[in-house]
Amino acid sequence: AAQEFRMAGPARLFDSRPGAATIDGLGRPAAAVTAGVQVSVPVTGRAGVGLGDAVVLDVVAVAPAGEGAMTVWACSATRPAVPTLRYGKGVNQATLVVPALAADGAVCLLTEGATLHVVVDVMAWSPVAPGGYMPSAASRLMDTRA
Repeated sequence: AAQEFRMAGPARLFDSRPGAATIDGLGRPAAAVTAGVQVSVPVTGRAGVGLGDAVVLDVVAVAPAGEGAMTVWACSATRPAVPTLRYGKGVNQATLVVPALAADGAVCLLTEGATLHVVVDVMAWSPVAPGGYMPSAASRLMDTRA
C-alpha cells in the first residue's frame, strides 16, 4: 500500500527569533541556536499532526553568523552522517525534509558551525501505517567540490 500523507499546514512549530510566534506558543526559545546543541522540536499533537510515522517539514536557517550545517532527524534514531542543510554567512537557506518521527512525536536538529536562528514549519504528516515509514539513509550522491 502507498504511504499516505495528510496536510497539516504550513504551520510554524519552532522559531528561535525574538518575538516570533508559533502555532501554539510553544517552540519559541527567543535565542539563536548554538552549534553543537541538540534541539528537540515536538511535532505530534500540534497543528493537527496526529500519531504518525513521518512528517514533512520546511526548515530554514535564518541569518547565520557564518558557515555551517544543520541535521534534522527522529530524536530516537542515530543522527545521520550527512547534514540536511548547509548554510553560509548571512544567507537565509531553506530545505524540505521528511524525517521519521521519534516515539514521543519529536524531531531533533543539530547545527555545526556558526550560530543562527532556525524556523521549522510543518507541511504534512504520515499516520502510522503497516510497515511504517522507512526513510532512506542520508548519503551523498554527488560532490562537485574540487
